[in-house]
Amino acid sequence: MDTFPSSPPAAVRADLTALRTALDQSDIPPKTPDRNVLIGTWNIRGLGRVLERWDSPAGESPRRNLRDVLCLAEVVSRFDVVPLQEVKRDLGGLRRLMEALGPNWAWILTDFTRGAAGNQERMAFVFDLRRVQPSGLAADGKRPRGIKRV
Repeated sequence: MDTFPSSPPAAVRADLTALRTALDQSDIPPKTPDRNVLIGTWNIRGLGRVLERWDSPAGESPRRNLRDVLCLAEVVSRFDVVPLQEVKRDLGGLRRLMEALGPNWAWILTDFTRGAAGNQERMAFVFDLRRVQPSGLAADGKRPRGIKRV
């Protein structure tokens, strides 16, 4: 897979600027080294394949596109660890999200659920390696030094 396109169109850049402004004005606290670890959870609703385009024409499938991936990455980047629910068996969208987040981000995945009831979904735990280091187990993370458990 190619690296994430580095030159989005002007309309996409404008959308990202508006999103950043809204996030800056939200209740999400800033990442502060040695003071906090921000954990957010997100039911991302069926993150699978994405269109390799900046827009999605009506009726196109999948409906998510590169613009959407950049918006998802902007939100995720505000946190240190984000468990994502409903990541599909097809990891194309998650791979694109990780490319957009950049080399300081990593993931741990569960296996996807089989059968109609499971909808081929899984959990993905994405995390900022500058802020947290995985222990190797999906159920055990190490707090950065200086962060106290409350």
